[in-house]
Amino acid sequence: MREFPPFLVALYVTQLRDTSRVAMKMSNSKVGTNTLLLAAIADGVRMQIWMQSKDGAKNRNRPKSIVDSINRSVQKTENVTMTIDDFEAYRNSLMKKKGGQTWQTVEHK
Repeated sequence: MREFPPFLVALYVTQLRDTSRVAMKMSNSKVGTNTLLLAAIADGVRMQIWMQSKDGAKNRNRPKSIVDSINRSVQKTENVTMTIDDFEAYRNSLMKKKGGQTWQTVEHK
């Protein structure tokens, strides 16, 4: 496998389309910008129609937002926080499984 310098990789990534897997992963979205804009337009039209109905006048049966449902599915990731000691213990356990050196066993010259 070839290795590329980070600057060159960053240059290539900036030239990708918004719908590419790399760009979508970097922006933490599951849908492209066009899809999100179309969903926002559909939400606006549905909201206008609802506001002019009898349900809208009485604030009942409000339509669910498509954009919110798309964004909600993206935000379901968990944030993990750990201390430095937890990180070192986790790293050492991974290194032992792979047969590598742990942080404490590395000798400094």
